[in-house]
Amino acid sequence: MLFLLQDDERHAFDLALAECFRFGFDEIRDLRCGHLQVDVLNTDAYRGFAVFYEEALEAGSALLYYPAPL
Repeated sequence: MLFLLQDDERHAFDLALAECFRFGFDEIRDLRCGHLQVDVLNTDAYRGFAVFYEEALEAGSALLYYPAPL
């Protein structure tokens, strides 16, 4: 999951891919975009994602990776 700071609300697939490559991921499949509803970060279910949101605000992006089980 990529948190990407943007100047507008367009689906920036090109920027998202560039950030994934920067983090070392070069075989991206099924790229989808969505807009974060910031209010959900105050709920128990999503509170853990707040740190990634804050990192994206400070650094421009934050990447959360879930490896496939073996």
